[in-house]
Amino acid sequence: MNNYFSKIAVFIFITISIWLNTSVANNDKCQSQYQGCIKSNLDELWSLWDNWNAGQLNLSHSEFDTKHIDIQFNFSACDEVIHACKSNREPNFHKYLKNQQSFPESNWLVSKPEEEGLDKNKLQEAISTAAEITNFRSILVAKNGKLVVEKYYSRKDDLRPQHIQSITKSITSLLIGIAIDKGVINSEKEMIKPYFPEYFFRPHDKRKQKITIEELLSMTSRLNFADSPAYSDYEDTKSWYDPGSWKAYWYADNYLDRALSTDLVETDDEIAAIYNTPACNLLTTILKRSANMTSKEFADKYLFGPLGIKNYLWLHDSNYNYIGGHAIFIRPRDLARIGQMILDGGTYQGRQIVSKQWLDKSFHPTVSEFAKTDDGKATFDYGYLWWLGEYQGYKYQFGWGFGGQFLFLIPDANTLVVTTANPDPSGLTHWERSQKIIKEVMFNVIDALPN
Repeated sequence: MNNYFSKIAVFIFITISIWLNTSVANNDKCQSQYQGCIKSNLDELWSLWDNWNAGQLNLSHSEFDTKHIDIQFNFSACDEVIHACKSNREPNFHKYLKNQQSFPESNWLVSKPEEEGLDKNKLQEAISTAAEITNFRSILVAKNGKLVVEKYYSRKDDLRPQHIQSITKSITSLLIGIAIDKGVINSEKEMIKPYFPEYFFRPHDKRKQKITIEELLSMTSRLNFADSPAYSDYEDTKSWYDPGSWKAYWYADNYLDRALSTDLVETDDEIAAIYNTPACNLLTTILKRSANMTSKEFADKYLFGPLGIKNYLWLHDSNYNYIGGHAIFIRPRDLARIGQMILDGGTYQGRQIVSKQWLDKSFHPTVSEFAKTDDGKATFDYGYLWWLGEYQGYKYQFGWGFGGQFLFLIPDANTLVVTTANPDPSGLTHWERSQKIIKEVMFNVIDALPN
């Protein structure tokens, strides 16, 4: 009898081993196919930009934008490769993208500016300025929970979600706050070391063991990487501008490497603030590893889902490490809904989405005068992945994305502004466009508020 059970046990063990090995092999195959899809689109994207910059494309700005945006959405369709691989079928990219874009927009109450106490003429100045900015896509203004402005300019008939670039960081901050509210993460004071044993098991700079979640949220981790040399006061700071750096980041298929493997900046400064996008990818992976679900699944359950937001995309590597710094695509109305939830103290339809305590922490300055306009008239502090400022007695917070993406909140006036734009491949630089939008669009909206 014992011999019989022994044979059964051996049979079960062999069966499970074969199943596990087959499952792992199939998963590796699917990940490889996903990575191949990403690489193919990257090749096409770099070719488009290189040829445009070399003056070899006979395209208008609008035609260039169309090609650029189409390729971006092909990135998101690479998820279909994994779905199809695991189901042993051929990918259907057209159907996948159509399904992703079929969800309705957020509903909003609509009002007139003057009915909400806004100066209509000042507001018109903001709208007119926006219309003059190359590749500007949209501006939305909401006051007291009602849309008072909703204008679409270039590509107004394209209903696909729009790339909000680094506003993704501000959403990542909300997700970390929700995770702390729910006890999924103990505190922002936690060290990041326990979350990345595969890195800290190897030889490493021991000073990195002291990096905290809070330092990632406030761009003060001392990791030696700046999105641009202009975003750092330290010499020899590594950046996207280093030869091949941006391409190497995307082709790596591991969006943790750039942050984990970089050096620390050498300084005795008590606070070393360097604007570092790759470090935000560590935050979404900390969320993934503490919640035992992907960052997108967590967002669907606790942020986007409760707000009724379904039509959005979020890019990731083949291990589902979501890009926490710059890769969410969302519609302007849905982005405004996130903003209104914040203005309402973190609540939506009577449900607490994120605690007011976390919002207060997020909007408390951790770095003073992190940036300022060229004329020095506007300075911006930094909180937990949110920019902070003050104008005409109104304090404001904003998420800020490359090329003209803004979610601008004025809590004391219960007012928000959303702008979206396509990066301008020629003409104004990102910084020039951003200053123009802040000073001539956002500030005109504040000027339209009651004194």
